[in-house]
Amino acid sequence: MPSVKNADIAGLHSRVLDFKNELIKSQSSGLRSFQEADVARLKSYLAACKAYKAWITSQPVLDLPKTHPRPVSLRDNPEVVTENAAVTDCLRMLDAMATELAGSQSADLSSSLVSHDGKRFDDICTKLETYLTDFVETQHPIDMPESATSPDS
Repeated sequence: MPSVKNADIAGLHSRVLDFKNELIKSQSSGLRSFQEADVARLKSYLAACKAYKAWITSQPVLDLPKTHPRPVSLRDNPEVVTENAAVTDCLRMLDAMATELAGSQSADLSSSLVSHDGKRFDDICTKLETYLTDFVETQHPIDMPESATSPDS
């Protein structure tokens, strides 16, 4: 099980994995189309992550001589299993976000985020939001009757 020394990174990482799990278990995960409600939820999850990151970076870096560098365990990244290519794309971006947070320079601090780690997080959020807006929401579901579930199954 991976660990970091930064409680703020641990909190952000945990939220990303919670939202990744939600997307894995979403209705869209088992379909060929990305359901509107699941897009809205993912956008709200990204907004929550960005708000938490903004709060983290607005706080001072803590001097914690008695508790730093105590490791904080991180949960393992869940396996990605989905029938939906667009959901899989989103899960890969969330996976990159979680992996980059866990391996960041900031992970060794007592708290907060180094600016370039914050930018990396912001860039992944922006890419994911743009993917949802410019690709997922503009594409009509693809008609794939041959791979659809049969009523006899």
